[in-house]
Amino acid sequence: MQFWMKAASALPYTDDVCWSMVVGLLDMASSDELLPHIPMDAWDWLNKRPVLPPECVALLQTTESVVQKIQQLGSIKLIVSYLYIILSEECRLWDDGVSVMGRLIKEELSGIGAAGHRKDLIQRLDYVLLQFDQGQGEGPCARKEYEELRKGLLEVDEEAMNILTGTSSSCRPFFRLLTHVPIHVQDIVLPSCAHSLFRAHSCVSPDAFSCVSLSILILSRSPVHS
Repeated sequence: MQFWMKAASALPYTDDVCWSMVVGLLDMASSDELLPHIPMDAWDWLNKRPVLPPECVALLQTTESVVQKIQQLGSIKLIVSYLYIILSEECRLWDDGVSVMGRLIKEELSGIGAAGHRKDLIQRLDYVLLQFDQGQGEGPCARKEYEELRKGLLEVDEEAMNILTGTSSSCRPFFRLLTHVPIHVQDIVLPSCAHSLFRAHSCVSPDAFSCVSLSILILSRSPVHS
């Protein structure tokens, strides 16, 4: 497999080389025997987001093992690129695929800082649904799957925005704690919604807190998924 990567890297970059690499990568990833042996840098090909030939896309399937492997790599950009490639008018998601993708979106793209990524995927889904409207691709059955996934993505996006504005009912007690109660930093246990709120700390001003040291503690925490 290392030889395959070296050989491909030695070739001049073309669109054909790129989509061939991605198809080969995802084909190997679908094998439980080969998946653990895929080189880490091989996954970077996904970030190029090539347009795959219809006959290749139709063969791709979203599996729990592949999604877990991509999650373990720890790159939201990579996760979004994977979803972007798989989401196609030529690709059936089936019930299992919708479930796996829905879980992935909730776990990895629920933070405020992921708003841009959610926008990319919503636009991608809108494009695919438009292709269905024009009679392209897999037809009515696939359309229902993509509509369900889009609905779930919009719900995640709405919840993230509610947390940002403080209108989420799950976070109201936390905001009251920040603004009205004297705080001993060492005693704070953050609720899961707070981790989502501060996931992208570049969007949050320390002035939003009643205690600067508390804000530093919050912003330095790794997000914990509920």
